[in-house]
Amino acid sequence: VKEFLMPYEELLFLAGARELNEIDKSNVKKVKDDQKDVLIEALLNKLRSDSGNDVTFIVGKEKKRIGANKYILSAASTHFEGMFCRGFSEAEKNEIEINDIQPDAFQVLIQWLYGQSFEDAINSVLRNEEAFTTEQECYETYYLNFLVHLLTVTDIYNIEQLKNIIENAIISSCINIHNVCEILEWSKNCEASQLSNYCINFIRSNKEIIVEQRLEYCAITTNEKEIIEESEMIDLMLFDEGQ
Repeated sequence: VKEFLMPYEELLFLAGARELNEIDKSNVKKVKDDQKDVLIEALLNKLRSDSGNDVTFIVGKEKKRIGANKYILSAASTHFEGMFCRGFSEAEKNEIEINDIQPDAFQVLIQWLYGQSFEDAINSVLRNEEAFTTEQECYETYYLNFLVHLLTVTDIYNIEQLKNIIENAIISSCINIHNVCEILEWSKNCEASQLSNYCINFIRSNKEIIVEQRLEYCAITTNEKEIIEESEMIDLMLFDEGQ
């Protein structure tokens, strides 16, 4: 019965209307109305099993072999679309050598292009935090360096959405007074404008503390190269203050 007729329930019964009995729907199986998750998992399974791959990237000095499918990469990235679908020599190659890129970072890029979430993709290659047991090894530094490598890959392959995700990850958990100047330089090299702007604002808001910390480090270190680098960074910050 339509809502506007509800006040006339008794009149409707007198006119011969019948009341329907509702059936319990709680045990009816609920299903998704799209195939997105199923498709992504199927694609990732094929990637892992090397089934359907028609190109192998030989990556980094380690010469790690990473397989993929040209059509899937072309659909997910304008860079790979240009590489494989517009008459470039790579379209005919079964193996493509890529130098100066960390293999694990490239692996994350491929898995993300196949539809895997950023978190799942990086967790599949990152070392376990519990493996860092000495003062010489720091998980936070390792994690930041990995993100910077990955940021470089997104810049090379012009993957803006993934670049934005990585910028957000660095901003949310990695920046402090000890590394903000270095991260700013890295962000400029990768044209990561969101990260650059955040670092600039962080430095301007905390310049006195950052300069003090770097002067203290210059006073205790005996590494001449580090002293020069720290001094140059301090000069840059003080120069910016005078602008």
